[in-house]
Amino acid sequence: MSSAGDCRHFRGPFHHKTCHAGQVFEEVTRPGRRLPCLNLPDRVDTCAAYDPLTELEAATRDAEVAELVNDILSGLCGECGLPTEEHDDGGVLIRVCPEHGEVMRGCRRAGGPA
Repeated sequence: MSSAGDCRHFRGPFHHKTCHAGQVFEEVTRPGRRLPCLNLPDRVDTCAAYDPLTELEAATRDAEVAELVNDILSGLCGECGLPTEEHDDGGVLIRVCPEHGEVMRGCRRAGGPA
């Protein structure tokens, strides 16, 4: 999925209450609606700080995210490249970097790599 048209201020709402522009996610999105930050076809709400990425910026961001995900799934920290330690928290895989702490938390894939 391309980030073309996504807002440049977006950051994960599961870990942050605001975007990089200081907009509070709960204040710019009505319950049951999609965030106005993402370029999705059923987006209804709007945000005054919305500033879409250009095609080139989106391609660059998408490549960086793909590399980060590949590093993490390969057992490396996406920040520094150090090998991460794997922990099992009741069937949930957690990868921890000795330098940066937890870098991934997720379910194990059946039959896939740990």
